[in-house]
Amino acid sequence: RSMVSLADAIVSEQSDRWSTQDTSANSFALKNVVKARLAILKSIDFSQVDIITIAYGTNGIGLPLDDSENPLNTHTYAGATRYAIKTLLTKYPHLRIVLLTPIYRWFSATSDDGDTHQVGGQTLLDRVTKLLEAGAELKIPTIDLYHTLGINKYNYTGYFGDDDETSDGTHINSFGREQMGKRVAGELSRLF
Repeated sequence: RSMVSLADAIVSEQSDRWSTQDTSANSFALKNVVKARLAILKSIDFSQVDIITIAYGTNGIGLPLDDSENPLNTHTYAGATRYAIKTLLTKYPHLRIVLLTPIYRWFSATSDDGDTHQVGGQTLLDRVTKLLEAGAELKIPTIDLYHTLGINKYNYTGYFGDDDETSDGTHINSFGREQMGKRVAGELSRLF
């Protein structure tokens, strides 16, 4: 499920290259949704793809941001990003990759947001900043959805919950997805 394991599976020539993702998909409550999305990913011929976006979320918050001794340390946020990009571009050098930062998040259990809620001494905003830095370092365009999607502590209830998602402060509803799609499409048009 991580971008590291997805990148490894995408470039692998092994017949069992998706076994980690298949096993993981079975552990989800919404496993049919995950399996359907995985089936689409498995069907893609990346030699025929021009542009991919890699969207980062909030999983793993609190894990180390970076490792100055090992820039490809896959147990760090920036290292995993570097590794995934290097892995994909080594096999598919024609790909144009665009990174998407995590979006603003509301932690309803603590009434904190991504600016203030800490896990392991780190906020979601710290991860956004690190991804922007990694993108700049790698010369990979990075769309800052955290700051530019328009979600904030005053209006987040319009983006989370109410139609097809519970109001968990993490998973955006259909309106939020539409706004995100428009933002990403606009940036892709500008970039390419």
